[in-house]
Amino acid sequence: MLEFNVAITDQSWQSADGKIRMSYTVMENNPEDSNGVLLIEVAGSLLTPGKAATFEVIGSSSNSQRWFGIYLVTPAMAQASQ
Repeated sequence: MLEFNVAITDQSWQSADGKIRMSYTVMENNPEDSNGVLLIEVAGSLLTPGKAATFEVIGSSSNSQRWFGIYLVTPAMAQASQ
C-alpha cells in the first residue's frame, strides 16, 4: 500500500489515496543507514474495530543488504525520554 526507501534524514511518505501516512524522524544516522521514530497513520476505514492491525514490510529484490527493524518501546521507556 505504501513504498518507502532507506532514509538517513527525516522523511514522510503517503499512499496514493492518502489513507496511509508515515513520518520518520531520524535520531541517529551515518552515510548508509539510520534509526529513529517511525509514526504510521492509517485511516479508520482500513481497520477492523476490535482487531489489532498487522503491518508487513517486504524488501525489494535488488540484491541489496537493506534491513528493517523495530524496537519495542515500553510505556516506561517512552515516559523516561520526555
